[in-house]
Amino acid sequence: MGALSLPSVTAEMNSQYRDMHMRKLLLTTAALVALAADHSFAADLPTKAPVYKAPIEAAPSWAGFYIGGQVGGASVSTSFKDFDNSFDNAGLNGDRRLTWSAGLYGGFNLQHDSFVYGIEAAWSWLDGTVTSRPNNQSSRELLRNRLTDYGSVKARAGLAFGSTMVYVAAGPAWAGSRFTVNQTFSEPENILTSTRSYRVGLVGATGVEHMLSPNWVLRGQVEYAQFQTQRLTRESQSGSSDRFGQESSVLSGTLGLSYKFGPR
Repeated sequence: MGALSLPSVTAEMNSQYRDMHMRKLLLTTAALVALAADHSFAADLPTKAPVYKAPIEAAPSWAGFYIGGQVGGASVSTSFKDFDNSFDNAGLNGDRRLTWSAGLYGGFNLQHDSFVYGIEAAWSWLDGTVTSRPNNQSSRELLRNRLTDYGSVKARAGLAFGSTMVYVAAGPAWAGSRFTVNQTFSEPENILTSTRSYRVGLVGATGVEHMLSPNWVLRGQVEYAQFQTQRLTRESQSGSSDRFGQESSVLSGTLGLSYKFGPR
């Protein structure tokens, strides 16, 4: 074999260099195409929307001062007593009067979790006139009591279920009434003797309250109050005296609306 000439060797080396350079260029181009395709595919993938949690709503607060008014109906029961048997009836039968009731109330609540407790003062007006005629039909006299108003101071305790609360309450009470002995054969009836006084007693109540808004509270309540005996002495023209008494109680059902000044 003859020796290769210098031009042919140079030409072969140049060909090999061009082939190697072309392969590098092809590999680089393929890598760039693959990278671009992968980026485009990733951009087309749907992204997961962020999940937002709804804020936890704070429970309404029952704490704070409040004041309101109430209206409703009342059943006034009065039991009369004839201590000296003047009417030939040692214990006069009690009577009952259905009437209206209206009043004001206000108080202060504290709250610990769902437990609500506090104190409340209330005053109510009504027309609780009850009359009793003695069993002795020859008598021209009758006993009459008119319960005009009563107030109370109650401790309250309840459980709150969000914007609704159920509660019980109890405490001392006092009532104002006019107790009279009337003569029936005159027109108008002649009051022979009378007394006006306030008597102490006890009261208990239960009810439900609902927040119409953070400040306005609607209430439904049932209340029972019992008062001590009121006594009256009638002096006759002969110098003798007759002693009478009456005991009253009130059962009422009311709807109330109050404004709460405490935190929301």
